[in-house]
Amino acid sequence: NNGSPPAQATSLTHIATQSIPIVSCLSKRNANFTFVPHPSVPDKSTGSSIPLIASSILSKKLAAGTHTIVLDVKVGAGAFMKTQEDAVNLAQTMVKIGTSQGRKMAALLTDMDAPLGYAVGNALEMKEAISVLRGKEKGELRILCLALATEMLSLAENIPEKEAAELLSFD
Repeated sequence: NNGSPPAQATSLTHIATQSIPIVSCLSKRNANFTFVPHPSVPDKSTGSSIPLIASSILSKKLAAGTHTIVLDVKVGAGAFMKTQEDAVNLAQTMVKIGTSQGRKMAALLTDMDAPLGYAVGNALEMKEAISVLRGKEKGELRILCLALATEMLSLAENIPEKEAAELLSFD
């Protein structure tokens, strides 16, 4: 697997390139859901309480009156959700809760078996994040930020993802 989605998953929303650890997207517009795993993602369940985690995360967003929500659900060694099964379950649960409350919802699953950026420590990570926002970074962190922004713009403005991606392109 070179990191790109399998051919049979082309009907799903995939915001990915060969080098980015974004694995799949779930939204109200995409009833089906496929996880494209990073080769090192483990298979065993953590036994976490998905309903409690989902309600804790979404209660704050719903209480704040947010109308459009894009979630970045991390999976892997550096994430709370250690397995793809748990991450998919959490993403589906949160999207279901949000849409049941009339919110536009999407969840991207991203691999956390390795760091996205190069900086270590709060100050350096903030500096790197600002550099990404200014369009000066070219790595995986930038690609992830653009993918999340693309999904948010697409949902919020009800436009195709391709059009949203073109509007956000820094290249």
